[in-house]
Amino acid sequence: MIVFFFFLLLTSIRAQSPTPTGYSNLCQSCMIFLEQLPGFMENYSPVTGIDATTLCTSLAHHMPSLGQPCFKLFAEYWPAGTNATTIQICDALYFC
Repeated sequence: MIVFFFFLLLTSIRAQSPTPTGYSNLCQSCMIFLEQLPGFMENYSPVTGIDATTLCTSLAHHMPSLGQPCFKLFAEYWPAGTNATTIQICDALYFC
């Protein structure tokens, strides 16, 4: 039981430890996931980010169950017509 607790603790610390990019492993994984969505990078700007319609439509096409939550997340955190960067999106999901 104690060994299991320490394993969970170490795993949690490792997931939150900064990577060479300065982000936690969990945060970095979230950003990589977004960047690997088909069509994401073609519609993404490191300066302005991506708009909700483009991101959520792409996500819904590849993972239908995540489309609606994606639109809800954008509506909650960003006013209509604004974009978000990968770090902002992953931060809103509490990964960063």
